[in-house]
Amino acid sequence: MKGPGAFLLLSASVLLGGLWYSQCGSERGPRDDAGGTLTLYVAAGIRRPVEALLREYEQAYGVRTQVQYAGSGTLLANLEVARKGDLYIAADESFILRARSKGLVAETLPLASQHPVIAVPLGNPLGIRGVRDLLAADVRLGLAQPGAAAVGTATREALQKVGLWEDVRAAARVLKPTVMDLANDLALGSLDAAILWDSTVGQVPGLQAVEDDAFAGYRSAVLLGILTHSSNPTAALRLARYLSAPDRGGVIFRSHGFQPCEGDPWAEVPVLDLFCGAMLRVAIEGTLDAFAQREGAELRRTYNRCWILVAQVNSRAPPHARFACD
Repeated sequence: MKGPGAFLLLSASVLLGGLWYSQCGSERGPRDDAGGTLTLYVAAGIRRPVEALLREYEQAYGVRTQVQYAGSGTLLANLEVARKGDLYIAADESFILRARSKGLVAETLPLASQHPVIAVPLGNPLGIRGVRDLLAADVRLGLAQPGAAAVGTATREALQKVGLWEDVRAAARVLKPTVMDLANDLALGSLDAAILWDSTVGQVPGLQAVEDDAFAGYRSAVLLGILTHSSNPTAALRLARYLSAPDRGGVIFRSHGFQPCEGDPWAEVPVLDLFCGAMLRVAIEGTLDAFAQREGAELRRTYNRCWILVAQVNSRAPPHARFACD
């Protein structure tokens, strides 16, 4: 069909398409979680920013938390036994990958990154300039336990690549289960040097960092995992989004010496727009309802003929997702 009549038919169809609209999804926000309690397993080196953020979240939304702080590997071992809880925050992505392989983590969000450095007392009284200086007999060196603490695992991996791990391990006076144990010993004067995260050095007064090429290319991702055994995955995911949002968690992580990751800005209830072919509605509506409920999001759906949806996309801002019939 050609001519003015065809144009009027198309215009009317597009207009009607805009009316063939279903807005469905979760209207629940974090304030609906008030009074509930979430259980977190958090790497010890991330304690300070996480504590600050959890205080903020509880004050704003009334959600309480129970937190276990330890080395990333120790927490993973505890999770394997307990098989309960809501969030796991590890100081290195390798532990999250192991947790996923064991069926403990359902999904992940990035929080920040950090890298190993040599930490010494302020002023560097022994003049330590690199890893090889740690091998001197008069240097009281401390390391984190590989496998228990993420920084210990990172130290071993980085130094193995340059052939120094065995010598450095032999020179260490003590092995500690968490990065903060090492940092505190160094601050108290019982150690002369330790290998810590750069972010940890910034959190403990009286310490300074010495960079070494052995760690130059090593950045460790701090990841958050939503646990598969969470009794309230929607509330857990909502808190996870708060911790990972650049305008919430990112601000606090940066203030504690971490490099925050990019992410979505905080929204109490995220809004997603979906365009979908009308013939698929019956088949997918239930799944979309479950998704919106699980994610704590508002999922706005527009169902219509695919060619009409294409016209709508071309005439306004595109949706977040499209589901076409072919």
